[in-house]
Amino acid sequence: MFIYNKMLKRLLPLFLVFVIYTAKAQQQGQYSQYMLNYYMINPAVAGTEDFIDFKSGYRMQWTGFNGAPRNYYLSGHTALGKVNTRRMAGVARTPHHAVGAIVSGQKVGLFSHNTAYFTYAYHLPLSRTGVLSIGAQAGVNQYAFDRNSAYFGEEGMPETAVVAANQIKFDMGIGAWFYTPKLFIGLSSVQLLKSKISYLNPNEDNGYLDRHYYLTGGYKVKLSRFWAFIPSVLLKGTTTAYQVDVNGKLKFSNLYWFGASYRHTDAVALLAGFAVPLTKTRHNQRHGNNTMLEFSYCYDVTTSRLRSYSYGTHEIVVGLRLPTAGKKLASPSDFW
Repeated sequence: MFIYNKMLKRLLPLFLVFVIYTAKAQQQGQYSQYMLNYYMINPAVAGTEDFIDFKSGYRMQWTGFNGAPRNYYLSGHTALGKVNTRRMAGVARTPHHAVGAIVSGQKVGLFSHNTAYFTYAYHLPLSRTGVLSIGAQAGVNQYAFDRNSAYFGEEGMPETAVVAANQIKFDMGIGAWFYTPKLFIGLSSVQLLKSKISYLNPNEDNGYLDRHYYLTGGYKVKLSRFWAFIPSVLLKGTTTAYQVDVNGKLKFSNLYWFGASYRHTDAVALLAGFAVPLTKTRHNQRHGNNTMLEFSYCYDVTTSRLRSYSYGTHEIVVGLRLPTAGKKLASPSDFW
């Protein structure tokens, strides 16, 4: 026991960063531009688009702070057998299925957390414009500790010490998503199994993967033929903590956007982005069946006590829209 206590004291600074980070409902990683990819927090979003949707993101949190979080993700999803209404592009006329996958990771000091999920969703039209989607995901969580980079003092790490360097836990998540051309509401939860994890001694359970809950909603306000304003809110939390994000995004011609987000007791985020057609637009179609490349950047101004120790947070998102079966590239994402 003396050996483990001694190790813990030497690892306390990095361990403290890890505990603070995960205690704020962030075991799954935190992103300011989640509104560009709601699939990250809700498996039921898979298949809402009229195209194959690939996105990747990278986040450098609290730059200048030693051991600060670094997050990344890569996701993709698509609808299967989706038939749209003639009057409302992107709104399903008949039920359809969807599949997707997402890989994500984060590194906090010497601790890392990586995940991989596969997703299935079923979309059921409830009215002429409204659709309810139910989704589920299953995958694995990997927790690891970089013992080779740890500093244990001049005498080094005791030979008799044991460090839980790598743990893999099975995980599941569920979600529901209701959407129309102007409105969306979603509820989801991940890490349902609450698997136990060990930080230093693999024979002792020092913590567990807490259940995460996400409740979000937004509405499109059309300002003119080309301009739209989309306010939205996200309430996220675990059994011990919660956090609220309030967002506002302006879109021009569904190709350019900029906005701001306020995260309670944490940060104010400023974001901007654009979409570029990579293929030629068909006649009389604004977006046609183009392949589209998306890029967005966000800067977080830290408002918590960490603002004295960091230079803010940088986050980028890159996306690729691939049309399916020659369909017109229009979808609810143009409204969200």
